[in-house]
Amino acid sequence: MILSFKIKHWIGLMQSLVRFESLSAIFILFMAGCSEDALQTELFPSERLEAGVSTRNVPIVVTICTDAYITIGGGGSFGGTSYTVYKGTTCRTCLVDEYPELNPGEYEAGGFPEYGTAVDKGSGGGGNGKRYYVGDKWEFNFSQIAPIYASNSNLNAYQKGLLENAISKFNEFCKPYPALYDRLVKDSIKINFKMAPSLDTYAGYDPSDCSILFDTESSINSEFLAEEIIHAIQHQVFYGNAMDPKYKNFEFEAKVFHDFAYNKAILYDNLNVGFHLLATMTYPDPTFATDYREWLDKCAEKGCMPSSEFATYNSFCKQWQGYPGEYKEGLVPKLLEFYFRKADPPIKPNNNEY
Repeated sequence: MILSFKIKHWIGLMQSLVRFESLSAIFILFMAGCSEDALQTELFPSERLEAGVSTRNVPIVVTICTDAYITIGGGGSFGGTSYTVYKGTTCRTCLVDEYPELNPGEYEAGGFPEYGTAVDKGSGGGGNGKRYYVGDKWEFNFSQIAPIYASNSNLNAYQKGLLENAISKFNEFCKPYPALYDRLVKDSIKINFKMAPSLDTYAGYDPSDCSILFDTESSINSEFLAEEIIHAIQHQVFYGNAMDPKYKNFEFEAKVFHDFAYNKAILYDNLNVGFHLLATMTYPDPTFATDYREWLDKCAEKGCMPSSEFATYNSFCKQWQGYPGEYKEGLVPKLLEFYFRKADPPIKPNNNEY
């Protein structure tokens, strides 16, 4: 029985080995007959994807934009100074191979603008939705930035949309913020809006060429824009070349403009708004903060900051250390004087419009 068992076991084992070797031979022949493409189907999904990407010809597209400007004034028998007016942006999408390099005045779109108006006059006829596609021809209009956008600006189409939204929100700020924008438009003052990745702050104003600079796209918002528009008004309307960045007076005046405008909105105009005092945020000295708040409240309750308050204002400006500049003696805060020298009738409770 033991022998019989061993013989049967050996015979069964040999049969199994024969069957295994036969199957192995068949498998080897099968593998030899398979193409490389067939074997690729047994890869993991990620490997199959990589294999597909590496062998498939994927068309690469680029969206190219140009800005339109017209020239106003200048020339003719009366002479005068000319200036350019921004009239919108046109973008079209094509294959990279068909468009090897940009022509002067052209730039890549950077993304589809989320704000402003968009009209597609391309082959899609509007059926492709708000997105770029080969054969499109998008015409973008940004009504808020158009009156103040200078021709040396370098924002792409997507960034223009962000700026459009920032200015719209800026014009919803409390009085007299909207009046600053209106003054730029009224006086045909143009600003160069530029991306400046090397900027050491979120946003800034450069008086050398009347530029508002942003370090990244996330900085193109109404809060950062507000102070830079204040600086543009200071420079272009009130101080001109006398606005020297080495003096901290101009930075302090911009902070006080914000602080007084919102404090007045609450204490004098009975509006329900939230805000932070920028002068004390940038210089949180306890004594300075307490005295500054008391003085600001006193002025806000009257609804104005007459010239009789300028001595106290200058005292705070001299103390303030929120900007590494010198204090310039005897500099009248012309921006504050113009917008806050007298009180307007207060706004009625429950009325949020000026």
